[in-house]
Amino acid sequence: MPQARRTPLVRNLVVADCRSAVSAAEVPRVAEAVAQLLRVRHKIAPGEPDDFMVRTLEEMASVRTEATRTMTMLLAGIAGVSLLVAESNVMTAAKVADRLYVIDRGEIIFSGTPDQALAADDVMRTIRG
Repeated sequence: MPQARRTPLVRNLVVADCRSAVSAAEVPRVAEAVAQLLRVRHKIAPGEPDDFMVRTLEEMASVRTEATRTMTMLLAGIAGVSLLVAESNVMTAAKVADRLYVIDRGEIIFSGTPDQALAADDVMRTIRG
């Protein structure tokens, strides 16, 4: 019975610089030649999956561009999420908020970070009554 080939958890990555290509049109041919050489050196039989990946610099740049676009969209989604909490206990609000607005008799008397609010004597006097 033939022994099953183990697939490594982390595959090898080869970035083919392809400087030997005379033109951009030849880059895929050179990348395939690199892949063929690796198949021979890794003793991979025809039809077996490669235990490596060959990527050209153009492909790597494309992956980086797509990853950057994805991260930008993710961060924009996170930045767009806000939560308004109405809390009469400033100490409780200060523990969970990035920014506080203290309202007294319908007017905003303070706007800033929790640390700034707790350090402001006039805000603390208003809160304590």
